[in-house]
Order: sequence, then C-alpha cells, then structure tokens
Amino acid sequence: MKFFLLFVLIIWGGSCSLEKIDDTIITTLPNFETHFVAEANKTVSVESVVEAIDGGYIISGQMYDVNFFSTIFIIKTSKTGSFEKKITSFGNNFGEILGGKLIRISDGYLIEGSEGGGGASQIFAAKLRPDLTIAWAKTYGIASRDEKGGDLILSSKGELIVAGNNGTFTSNFPFLLRINTDNGNLLDSATITNPIFGRYFPVSMILNGTSIGIMGYNFGISIPIPFFMKIDEMLKPLIAYKRLEDIGGGTGVLVPGAGDGFVIIDGIVTQLKRQAYVTSINGNGDKIGKFDQFPLLAESGFLGGARHTNGKYIACGWGGQTLGVDYFGEVALLTASLSVETTYEFKESNKSIEFTAANSVSDGGYLLAGSYNNAKEIILVKLNNQFKLQ
Repeated sequence: MKFFLLFVLIIWGGSCSLEKIDDTIITTLPNFETHFVAEANKTVSVESVVEAIDGGYIISGQMYDVNFFSTIFIIKTSKTGSFEKKITSFGNNFGEILGGKLIRISDGYLIEGSEGGGGASQIFAAKLRPDLTIAWAKTYGIASRDEKGGDLILSSKGELIVAGNNGTFTSNFPFLLRINTDNGNLLDSATITNPIFGRYFPVSMILNGTSIGIMGYNFGISIPIPFFMKIDEMLKPLIAYKRLEDIGGGTGVLVPGAGDGFVIIDGIVTQLKRQAYVTSINGNGDKIGKFDQFPLLAESGFLGGARHTNGKYIACGWGGQTLGVDYFGEVALLTASLSVETTYEFKESNKSIEFTAANSVSDGGYLLAGSYNNAKEIILVKLNNQFKLQ
C-alpha cells in the first residue's frame, strides 16, 4: 500500500517542468518507482532500458513460460512509467528467441539474440522504427550449428556489430558480425579462435574510441573463466584472448573507462562466495584499479551497469533478504575513481528484487530496471540527477 500511494502521488505531481541553467532550457522528467506484469503466467529477465525516442522508456529482455520457452519482449512505457505497448513477435516465423539486449539509434532501435535451441541456433538481430514497427528482422549463421548472440553496439561508422559465438555445444569460439543497419545485410563476419579449449560466451561489448572491448566467460572443463578481448571496428583482433583473474565471473557489463581502457561491473555468486566487483582495466586488459567494498552489495553481485555522460558509473545488482522478511535491491552511483557517491535502495516485504539494467536520461537523471516479485513483474525506476526520487 505504501508503494502504491507513493506512485499515485508521483503521478499526480509528476508533470514535466522546465529549469533554466546558464540560458539553456532543460526539460525535467518526472521521477517514479513502478512495477507491472509483462504477461500473465510468465517470468521475465530484463536486459536493457533506454529513454524512448518519442518520450517514455523502452525495456527489453526475455520472457519464459512454465515450460521455459523463451520469447524476446520490448515494452514501451509513458514518461511516468505506465505500460503503453508490447512487442513479442518479429515475423518470419521466428521460433524461440533468447537474448533481448537493445540499443537506441537515431532512427529507431536495434535488438539482438539467438533464434532456435537444442544445439542448433542462429544469431538473431532486428531493427525497429521509433513507433516499434519492424524495419527488418534476420538470422545469421548456419542453422545446423550452435550460434548465440551476446551483445550489440553501433560502431562509429553507423554499422551494427554483434558479438556472439559459433561452433558446437561442446566447443565454440567468439563470433563477430558486422551488419548494415539500413537493411540488415551482413557486411562481414569473423571467428576468433583461441588455443584454450572451451565454450566461449561473449556477454558484454562496448566501443571506446575506435576499439571495441568484449567481455565474457569460457565455460570450459570446470569453473567458468572470465575473459577479455579487443577488436577494431573491422572485426580485426587487437587482443584475441586475455584471461581475467579475480575480477568477476564474466557475466556483468563492460563500459568505457579512462583513455583507451574499460571498467568491468560484475559479480560472483556461488555456494562459497557472493561478491560484487567494479574493476578498471587499461587498453591491454591489465587490472589497474578495483573497488568492492559496498554498504550492502558486498554480500551481493552486480548484474548490469552503464556509464553516465558525466563520467560516473551506475552499478546495479541485488541485495537479498534482511531478517528473512524484507527483500532489497540496491544500485550504487560511483565516481570516476570507483568510489561510492550514493546508493539507491528499493525494499519490499516478501517480494524479491533484481536490478539488471541501468542507463542515463536526457535530463541528467538515471533509469533502473529489473525483475520484481520472483520475476513475475518488471520494476522500473526513474531517479533525478542526484540519484534520488525527490
């Protein structure tokens, strides 16, 4: 009830206002906390959240039914977080689709994943117009092989680059695609072979300057080993493979760092260890800084993050339970030197919370999204530039 009253008050007083700073007019968007069901009897995994081109917000990820059949979803909300529109079909008789990472571009949105399953899947990508109608949707690769998408970026040349893997269920390597964003035509592809046997899963990719960092994990013989790669925009390897030691599990987010470096926002959760990590690496993949002492997240892990335009970092994750009753999700705003500036905490009795996506907003504020109520609902939060609701 407390959450509902807060949300009603926010909507009631949440009309956009204007601030004048140094003769520049900045639209201030309403702040809110809300959650809603994406589809009845399905659970959700949120991958991305962005500000919509025509106002409001876009959330993407995947939904699972009781038989674990997966479908990518895209949901559009209003500026106050109310549900407006949902996309789950991409035409061309595409079957089960895993993934759902999405980015906004000047004339729409790009989303990626993998279509199929059972050791025979292809990388999937689609472009949506600003109104979320499908401009094109295609699969790439050989249908008889095990090929999965991992992440996507827009290059400085305006081309879509997707990082995935290809091979078989027991042995595969990072597989990179360069795609024309106007029509979805494949421009080039490259497989990066490595001397170490395993199953390579690129998870996060980001452009810094003209080089692209890629982070993931190698699910080899025993414990998954995180790795770092770097390529140029023509898919040429600059660093083909570098093992990452003690800086996460390779399932988090890679964001641009200082100079030609990167920052890893990640975590590890096993039977023996629950640890959150934020680590800076240089352009060679060498660790140059680490911060892992968080008020509540020290016994947690990070699932997502983003770099704000002012050089700060958003590290989002989950907390767990307090006294076995209250669940809390927590997100940290970090400075450029990886120290905690402030945190945001969402607490609810008997309702699990996981923040898995974050982004910045045009008014200087922040977006947070994830799953809520045992992944039966989506939670969406808009904070101001002080990382607060008010």
